[in-house]
Amino acid sequence: MHHLARIGKSPSPLCPNCGANYETVHHLVLMCLAYQMERRRLQRKIGSRRMRLEHLLMNATTIGDFLRFLASTHRFARTFGNLNLPEHNT
Repeated sequence: MHHLARIGKSPSPLCPNCGANYETVHHLVLMCLAYQMERRRLQRKIGSRRMRLEHLLMNATTIGDFLRFLASTHRFARTFGNLNLPEHNT
């Protein structure tokens, strides 16, 4: 993420998947074209009105779906391993 480049833990602040923008939380979750399919799946599940960072991060009803979205991107697999989260019907 952009912060990782600032502290010397990543070679570039740019998104390693699309290179089009700084890799911020906002970019990763809401903008990156590399995760468009996963994002659409999340949006269909929780509704477009809930696709805001503050809602995704702070709402108990969507946090599980949000974590499954993050796991589906495999963005953190090297750091945290495979995050196999069980499917949950909401």
